[in-house]
Amino acid sequence: MKTNLFCAVAVLALASCSSDSLVGDSPVTNEAPIAFNVGQRNITRAVDDLNENGYEDFGVFAYKVKSGEGATPELVMDNYKVAHTAAAGETPASWDYVGKVEGQVTRYWDYSTDSTNFYAYAPYVSGTKFDEKNKTITVSSTAGYEAKNDVIYAGKSVDKKNGYGKKVPLTFKHVGAKVNIAFRENIDGYKVQLLNVESGKGVVLEPTGTYNTTASVTINYDNPDKPTVNTSTAGSSPDNLEFDIFSGNLPEGADATYKASSTTYYAVIQPEKATNTFTLHVSYKLIADDNKEEIVVNDATVTIPANQLEWKSNTAYTYNFTITDTALSPIVFDTPTIVDYEAATLDPSDTNI
Repeated sequence: MKTNLFCAVAVLALASCSSDSLVGDSPVTNEAPIAFNVGQRNITRAVDDLNENGYEDFGVFAYKVKSGEGATPELVMDNYKVAHTAAAGETPASWDYVGKVEGQVTRYWDYSTDSTNFYAYAPYVSGTKFDEKNKTITVSSTAGYEAKNDVIYAGKSVDKKNGYGKKVPLTFKHVGAKVNIAFRENIDGYKVQLLNVESGKGVVLEPTGTYNTTASVTINYDNPDKPTVNTSTAGSSPDNLEFDIFSGNLPEGADATYKASSTTYYAVIQPEKATNTFTLHVSYKLIADDNKEEIVVNDATVTIPANQLEWKSNTAYTYNFTITDTALSPIVFDTPTIVDYEAATLDPSDTNI
């Protein structure tokens, strides 16, 4: 089991607008609208923009804050939708929020305030509310085979001295987990190829009971720069998880690199101390190196224990399997024996001399 994290940054350009909306003591020479630098702290090391990972928009709340006792944060952005679209004649597409929802206008930095806090999530859902008292947003998360089934979130507190007039750096993290399986083989004298367990099915993970597939997620932005998540189960399923097989021979040898399925399952968080287990069902074919004899093994199984299934937020799990000769019955020979000579029955007449 392994966990991989990466951070990618995609620059989002927003055009500067008229100075009519400038507020506070913003310098006239710094008429910068609030814009975003958006990245994603993913669970693989591939560099993916949000839209390349299935997210075409995100929602954001923003509050400006003055220092001093009793100062009340003031709302700047109320669930603004930021979308990845191309305006007429614009190439390529860019991230923008102006006019994406009725009433959304360009927002400017207020230099009379000390900081501005941003609370973001994706994908955007109309009607999402921010609990100002508890600094939380509640959303739903659904498991599935597409990255966009997951919910991602980000927060950032921007201070006047170092951040006003610049793009807001938002680095998103995942609410859910990422699950995959990988194989290699270690059977001397044979090549191994995976086969479908059943027609149309590749490798199957069969649960002993049910596992979480939907969840209610509370994103806590009490520390805007380090938001956290809590989830509660909203729904579960007993369905098998299915992973596509790949063509060709498996990597061979005890030190070979595992080859992963092209299928990825994006899971919601599972409970700690889970009791559910999954049974892997896999079929495969052995091809002898010398005479190309083929041997088929149907529906070999192995169990993934419950303590390996506590899927956590923003964590990648790859289950590695090595196919060995454990499930095979080799052709062997018992201790050779030889029967004694049988005594012949002779004709008595032939014994006279």
